[in-house]
Amino acid sequence: MEFQREVTVSGKVRREPRVAVDCMVKARESGQRETAAKLADLTRLGGRVELLSRLKIHDEIWIRLPGLSPIKAFVCWSQSFDAGLEFERPLHPAVFEHLLKTIKLS
Repeated sequence: MEFQREVTVSGKVRREPRVAVDCMVKARESGQRETAAKLADLTRLGGRVELLSRLKIHDEIWIRLPGLSPIKAFVCWSQSFDAGLEFERPLHPAVFEHLLKTIKLS
């Protein structure tokens, strides 16, 4: 099977393909309380979330994915109430596959 590289709006090639998901998660900015957020896509390296607040590039955020401890991530891009996140440490491939089996795919 041939893998086609996904290119971002800014012309950069994504390191891994995104998987569209539809999953509610908990998100917490540093010094703030956890709030609900919608996880819209996911890779082992990060994901895109829809939040109730706006984030800035380089903001630190903690994401609680289903069945996992909170994961530290950094904002790579932000547009309105959507933000692209990069996890501090990539998800282990087995953990990533388990998440995809347990959450709703779009």
